[in-house]
Amino acid sequence: MSDMEKAVQGGEEFMAEQAAHVAEVAAAEEARRAAAEAAAAYPRTYDAHTRMVDETNGHEFIGTQWGFNTEAEALAKIDGARAANKYVMYANPDGGSYVNELSANDFRVNIED
Repeated sequence: MSDMEKAVQGGEEFMAEQAAHVAEVAAAEEARRAAAEAAAAYPRTYDAHTRMVDETNGHEFIGTQWGFNTEAEALAKIDGARAANKYVMYANPDGGSYVNELSANDFRVNIED
């Protein structure tokens, strides 16, 4: 029997079962998404251990791009890198910034490994 036949014969009961099933699947997907997000590495890394060239001065280095949820975290990463004598690349030379703000919760910095 197809779902259409079940819907005609079961009416409201079938529709309630379908709605409950849809809600169950949606809840399971939300739980899966939340678990995946929680398990994701933080801070995020992009292009790890990649050859980079700072276009403002031609400095070439092997580095990683780091992504943070806040600008304060990105600035703290820069401070730590400088304390370790690591090169920090301009992310936004026109704006004179080492932090590239891609969205309200994605702040990126490029730092020498």
